[in-house]
Amino acid sequence: MNLEEIRQERRKWMTWKNILPLREALDELDDIESECTFGNTVSIQSKTEVSEAQHEQIKTTAKMMMPWRKGPFNVFGIEIDAEWRSERKWNRLMTEMPDLQDKVIADIGCNNGYY
Repeated sequence: MNLEEIRQERRKWMTWKNILPLREALDELDDIESECTFGNTVSIQSKTEVSEAQHEQIKTTAKMMMPWRKGPFNVFGIEIDAEWRSERKWNRLMTEMPDLQDKVIADIGCNNGYY
């Protein structure tokens, strides 16, 4: 399955009746442009990049998507922690791992492969 097929599948989820309020909220955020940075926290822009009204809209929409199983995230200055802090496990293992540069890794039992 390629990225576009995954996007189309996920968009279908948004047509379910119980998801309608979230879908409408996300549609209102469509005009907000953003850039991501990745580290111990996935960050999307900073609060200063959006208006106060947009910031509140983002915060309300983020709360609608709780609980957050993955993370942590910083979305326009809104800190979103996660139920699972998988990066802590990874950071403990990293020092013991061999050099994985240019290696193919099979992570069996990794759930969705977040790490």
